[in-house]
Amino acid sequence: MISGKGREQYMQRCHLEFPKLTKVDIDLLDRYVTAKKYAKQKEKAILREWRKEKSDLKERSIQMIE
Repeated sequence: MISGKGREQYMQRCHLEFPKLTKVDIDLLDRYVTAKKYAKQKEKAILREWRKEKSDLKERSIQMIE
C-alpha cells in the first residue's frame, strides 16, 4: 500500500478515473486488489518451496536406492 502524499495522489487519480465510485468504494477496491496481489505472491512462494522440497526428496530417495 502507498502511504503519505503519494497515497493521496493515488486516491485522487482513482477518483478522477472512476467518478461514479465513492472514495470508500475506491479504498475498498484498492485494499482488495492489494490483498489479492500479496496472496498471489505468497502462493507462488509456497509452490516454489514445495517444488524444491519435492525435488530434494526425490534426489535423496534415488541416492538411498543406489
